[in-house]
Amino acid sequence: MDGSGVLAETLADPLPHPLASSQGEGAHPRLRTKWRLSNVDPILRKWLLNQERAWEQFAPETDIVSVQGIREDGVCRRYIAEFQCNGLIRVQGREPEVADLFGVGIYFGDNHLRKAEPLGMCWLLGPENTFHPNIRHPIVCPGHVWTGITLKDLVYQVYSILTYQNMSLDDCLSEEAAAWARDNRQRFPIDTRPLKRR
Repeated sequence: MDGSGVLAETLADPLPHPLASSQGEGAHPRLRTKWRLSNVDPILRKWLLNQERAWEQFAPETDIVSVQGIREDGVCRRYIAEFQCNGLIRVQGREPEVADLFGVGIYFGDNHLRKAEPLGMCWLLGPENTFHPNIRHPIVCPGHVWTGITLKDLVYQVYSILTYQNMSLDDCLSEEAAAWARDNRQRFPIDTRPLKRR
């Protein structure tokens, strides 16, 4: 889990992506402080290490998503999740169409075990024109989250969003996608496969 997959370069410095760098003017405000083990709360540090172990145990049970951690000073607070599933993209002026590869960055902040921040956990890496009521590039709202949500649970949440198994049509990020979804409910979900291999 060292961030060496297909989408790893998307998060590598100095690319100007919200998750690209932990310092500098191009970094997202949540990432401008350089992480050091001495600055990570011991409880959070233990929790982060547990997430790595839990995902390593789960990874062999899915063919749909690969998750790679970006390790900094001994812990992974940033992850790249690559989903090989059916979801929707939309080219301006055209009807939505199916795509089968999506990249999402995941970030666990200092207060993750104290406060749930659904709009600060997940970032769309691509395709930029992913079409969903809960997505407005680069932000992905994973739906209902709770304090201390695990990496595995968050991956499940994002998968359910990308495949239209879950969506918010009222409190949404993309009203255009929400309006389209209201008129096309019979098409959902786009992908019915379970994340965990049966």
